Amino acid sequence: MRMKLLLRATSCLLCFAACSSQYPFLTRAESVKAGILKNDCVKHNVTSANIAVADSLHGLATSLMNNGKSKQAYSFMYIATVYYRIAMAKHGYEETSRQIATLESSIAQAKEQLATYSRVLDELNGQ
Repeated sequence: MRMKLLLRATSCLLCFAACSSQYPFLTRAESVKAGILKNDCVKHNVTSANIAVADSLHGLATSLMNNGKSKQAYSFMYIATVYYRIAMAKHGYEETSRQIATLESSIAQAKEQLATYSRVLDELNGQ
C-alpha cells in the first residue's frame, strides 16, 4: 500500500516537473503566434484598442520571460494572442458587414431595374 502511494506521489511530482519545465517553450510558441497575428493586423490595416492591449501584454510577457517568470509570461502571452485574434475577428466582421451592405444596395438597385423593365415589357406587350 505504501509502495503504491509512494509511486503515485512520485509520478505526480514528475508530471508537475515536466509541465512546469515546458512554460519557456510554450511562451516562445505563443510569442511566435502573437507576432504572426500582429503582422497580419498591420498587413490588413487593422486598428483597434484590442491591438494596443495586446501589444502591452506582449511586452509585459516578454519582460516576465526575461526575468525567469515563464509561467506568468505564458499566461500574459496567451492573453495577448487572444486580443490579437479578437482584433482580427472584429475587423473581419466589419469588412463583411460593409460588403453585405454594398451587396444589399446592389440587389435593391437590380430589383428597381427589373421592375422598370417589367413595366416597359408589359407596355410593349399591351400594344
